[in-house]
Amino acid sequence: MFTPSDRTRKKHKTKVDELIAPDRSIEIAYGNRALEMNAQAWGVIGFVVVAFLVGLAFGTILIPGVIFLVVFMNVARPPRIIAVTPAQILVVSRSGLTSNPKEVVAAQPVFPVMPGVTELQLGDEPLKFKASEGHRIGNASVSGVPVAQPDPYVTPGPMAPVQSIPPTYE
Repeated sequence: MFTPSDRTRKKHKTKVDELIAPDRSIEIAYGNRALEMNAQAWGVIGFVVVAFLVGLAFGTILIPGVIFLVVFMNVARPPRIIAVTPAQILVVSRSGLTSNPKEVVAAQPVFPVMPGVTELQLGDEPLKFKASEGHRIGNASVSGVPVAQPDPYVTPGPMAPVQSIPPTYE
């Protein structure tokens, strides 16, 4: 998995903010959906097998190359952006071709995430990412969780008088 530059991170953060307007993201992190052998992944494998058998029938051996692996990984482990807002944690799908954010695929109310975590389940999306991205999510989620504040309009009740306890010597 790649580590995006600060410039790319800013551009993607801006595009995520456009998707989730009027909300604003505190931080974004990059990850992938956990490996899932869905119909599209089996279709890519089937295409390669059929191409191999057709090539074999004509006397040539076709070996799948890097393009097959890239397409397979984009289908079986689609790239995701995890965006932390003050109210929720969002999972945004990314284009396999341009890597730009496309649409929000899962959302959950914000909750504290342990910094450095490498796996996370958000809705139906099992996600995996680097520990450095986990630190980003953890730090942002902790800062985004609302802390209960005392109500300034409630006056405290009468307090118990302070009693001094004499020391005991043994």
